[in-house]
Amino acid sequence: MKKAPPKNKRQRFAGLTLAMYAEAKLLKISFLKKLGLSDMQLGDKPAVGIPYKDVDGVEQAARIRIGLTGARFRWARGSEPCLYGLWRLEKMSGKGYIVLVEGESDAQTLWLHGIPALGLPGANSWKEEWAQHLEGISKIFVFVEPDRGGDAVLKRLTKSGIRQRLKLVRLDGAKDPSELYLKDPKHFKKNFRAALKAAEPWAESEQPEVKDDDDAGDSAVRMSQASQLIAIADSAQLFRSEGRPFATIPVNGHSEHWPVASNHFKQWLGQSYYQSTKQVPRGQSLSDALNVISGRALYEGVEQPVFTRMGALGENIYLDLADSAWRAVEITRHGWKLVDVPPVCFRRTGGMSALPAPAPGGKNLNELWPFVNVSRDERVLVAAWLVTSLRPCGPYPILGLHGEQGTGKTTSARVLRSLIDPSIANMRSTPRSVQDLMITATNSHVLAFDNLSHLEPWLSDALCTLSTGGGFATRALYTDSEEVVFNVMRPILLNGIAEVTSRADLMERTVLLTLPEIPKDERLPEGKFWRRFEVARPRILGVLVDALSAALRDVESIQPDELPRMADFATWSAAAEEALGFAPDTFAEAYQDNSNEANSIVLDASPVAVRVQQFLESPSRETNKAGHPRWEGTASELWDSINAYKGTQLPAPGGWPKTPAGLGVTLKRLAPNLRKVGVEVRQRRTAKQRIIELVWLGSSVGGDE
Repeated sequence: MKKAPPKNKRQRFAGLTLAMYAEAKLLKISFLKKLGLSDMQLGDKPAVGIPYKDVDGVEQAARIRIGLTGARFRWARGSEPCLYGLWRLEKMSGKGYIVLVEGESDAQTLWLHGIPALGLPGANSWKEEWAQHLEGISKIFVFVEPDRGGDAVLKRLTKSGIRQRLKLVRLDGAKDPSELYLKDPKHFKKNFRAALKAAEPWAESEQPEVKDDDDAGDSAVRMSQASQLIAIADSAQLFRSEGRPFATIPVNGHSEHWPVASNHFKQWLGQSYYQSTKQVPRGQSLSDALNVISGRALYEGVEQPVFTRMGALGENIYLDLADSAWRAVEITRHGWKLVDVPPVCFRRTGGMSALPAPAPGGKNLNELWPFVNVSRDERVLVAAWLVTSLRPCGPYPILGLHGEQGTGKTTSARVLRSLIDPSIANMRSTPRSVQDLMITATNSHVLAFDNLSHLEPWLSDALCTLSTGGGFATRALYTDSEEVVFNVMRPILLNGIAEVTSRADLMERTVLLTLPEIPKDERLPEGKFWRRFEVARPRILGVLVDALSAALRDVESIQPDELPRMADFATWSAAAEEALGFAPDTFAEAYQDNSNEANSIVLDASPVAVRVQQFLESPSRETNKAGHPRWEGTASELWDSINAYKGTQLPAPGGWPKTPAGLGVTLKRLAPNLRKVGVEVRQRRTAKQRIIELVWLGSSVGGDE
């Protein structure tokens, strides 16, 4: 008699609910829900969904628990399993150790008791790429389980770079933390900590027996391979830059500079090994070799700067063309030339695109203006921004392009960036955080943001920092005490429909241009437009590097009567304007007009500035000895006086400070802008209070009172 065929495995389970799972593991349902566990249906049966998230909390996989015994798990379609608990790693890393367990319930049990843990999705699932998440953690506890699964975990870890940090734990009367907890919940934490205290350090003699055919002689081969890889690295020049290990490597007749941790260096090392031995290096051998090479770079190599796109040596400037030959343009006070082997180190980032070699002989920037839609009076400001952006160090002005739809804001911005620091994505959307912004700044020379309609205060402040200098510090990933400090200055391009840069401190750093409408008969198909630009680009770049050389030669001789807020920008632009094809003082006049217009935008956008001016212009206002209208008192008194004054207009919704203290802070920030229109804001502190004095100087701004 034939046996009936077995039922489909997908139908052979009784089902599991979150309540059943919580009861079986002695875990609270509310705690499990906070971890993302939830009830779900698999066919007509209940099941428990368990999300696996990466370090940023983004779900990478979903495991479905269908029972407490037997065939208990399935992976949801499209899952990419990772270590369970990665999203909790940041809060756990401060403990200095971590417990590596098999499965989710062990990890959940340990988290419930405040013990840092990560779960392997299976006994045979360890991937060496996961070792990066355990960097900086000195003790990694792993269990010697009395079953085949425990041996499988240890077998995988014998080949891992973390093995020297492992401490082996044996539990008395239990195979894993979950079972230990179920046997004695009351004393679990005490018993578990005793087991950790008794853990034994990893010893090569304790490796489980390995029977795989490819494991015979693995240790000797691995050490031999690692030694050969380290010897190959002798052909590279190792050095360090700002605490990071770098290597200069020979590639097809030229030199390239890469971080030791980069894929480019790893690929070069692996390829060099293959060419020498006709063998592929094992992953662990490569990892061991890279650790030694990094140490040699950090502790034996010299310190030298690494630049992105623009570099400097003495007073000479170098522009990285980012081409396959790693050529650069050397600009000196005597001219410029192409160099095959630049004397400075440039790093390449993923998004960088190549510049064409500059073409000599240009006399002005007339070839640029068909591609950048700015008025004739404002062309000198665009040219000045371009030349200033070619400096290897700041401060740098911000260039803001605004106008109605159809004025070519995005196209003009793409053209301008393509002349200095072209990228696969020339324009970016608004960053989500200061850290995102600073990382972008570290990997680019020019930052260009497209279609801005609003700037959050934090972003406005961060752009100011990038423009004129300042540092941003954040905690290093997976550590509590180490810090990563970003300290960069970068040229910035913004475009949008409205004047988004209305905050006074940002406006002082911004050249704000209003783009005119493009006549319909002057529009070109995009393909034709960019083909024409690529033909002109080498000649335009040639004019810019000519002007850069002239500025290097003449900048020390520029002595303006009065320096504006962005003094370096002003002097550098004045030194370059004739080489750019403009008459002397063209820049100074255009920049002054632009500054006045920017000041008007700031004041018109501020209800405080508008009402303070109206308040002081009142005919009944008292005057000082010089006859200038004035007012003096505390912030609270000014708040009451202005709100009671019927001659002032009502503020825009949400634009008026909510407290007298906020009014004082806003006045302090607007003081430089108000001074330009004749309103002097002075603040002083007495023994008991802070006094604000407002003086309307009118037409005699700057005169004696």
